[in-house]
Amino acid sequence: MLIDHASLRAIMLRLFNRPSFNTLLLDTFSKDLDRYASAGNFENQVTEALQALAQENSLERLVLAAAAERPGEKDLEDIRKQIESSRQAVAGQVNPFDVVVLQGGRPFINRRGFRDSLRKFTQPNNTRVLVVRGESRTGRTYSRWFLQHFARNAANLEYVLIDLQKLADAKLDLTAYDLAAALNVRLKLSYYLPESKEREERPFKIEPFMLNMETALSASPNRPYLLVFDGFGHVKLTTPSFEIIDRLVHMAEETLHERLALVLLGYDRDLPADFDPYVCRDQTCSFSQDDLIEFVTQFYIQVLKVTEPNETVIATAVGQLLVELSKQPNVEAVGRVAATFCSAQIK
Repeated sequence: MLIDHASLRAIMLRLFNRPSFNTLLLDTFSKDLDRYASAGNFENQVTEALQALAQENSLERLVLAAAAERPGEKDLEDIRKQIESSRQAVAGQVNPFDVVVLQGGRPFINRRGFRDSLRKFTQPNNTRVLVVRGESRTGRTYSRWFLQHFARNAANLEYVLIDLQKLADAKLDLTAYDLAAALNVRLKLSYYLPESKEREERPFKIEPFMLNMETALSASPNRPYLLVFDGFGHVKLTTPSFEIIDRLVHMAEETLHERLALVLLGYDRDLPADFDPYVCRDQTCSFSQDDLIEFVTQFYIQVLKVTEPNETVIATAVGQLLVELSKQPNVEAVGRVAATFCSAQIK
């Protein structure tokens, strides 16, 4: 749903000061205010932060987090109810696994195997780990948008993204400590991690941290997590870092099966032998003509409510997408054309 920025800004300035708003951002997005806004007074920084979150399609998430932080605040509660109502309306119109236009107008073309793998996540006693592989620029990272949609509308999961490239920043190696620190924040754990000077005397140990995570998530009253890792191709993980990934696979498939689902985007390393045969796998690739036909057809049915789309119109739209695909054979280029097509048709 569309959220009025001016109204939301006024609410945030009334209910939060800089430290409390900063904490809200850190708890919800693992970023502080300075990562969203340039230097300036608090009012201007809130404006910039809301604009940045709108571009990330994350305003709804901010509102829900703020409403939980300030229970009983009528203005926030009214927006929260509108968000929930909007989501229920969307979910009631189309099977969430078959949606072709995601929130914010983002097209999601076919990927039938990917959708079917996620469907298994919702079935009892089935796998809770998905590995997505594929060549560069074939949509691995773009999958994050559908995963967010899936978590919200199909599985009642709390979507958590660990972007390893952003986490590593300018560093080449991503240590187990770096990974643990990110998980500690994003999963709202309370494990004490020693500061850099203290680590010389008290080195970080994986086992106590993972046991703490397992205990905390087992007892958590919150929704189960959909934990998504991306950016493996941009960083070098240390051997202990891979040990954490392996332990997360074990938790998702066994000890935390009801509390944790795990998606690894672009993960090329072998998984633990005990679980490798059972996890779901998806391979991203360029679109086929059939993929584009299905997308355009479903767009007319789902978005424009045309129950029997005209074949000539569909063929024309698919032709435009195929032309773009021939010029730049990657899903990003076709996705941009598809988004333009969607916007034009809706207008």
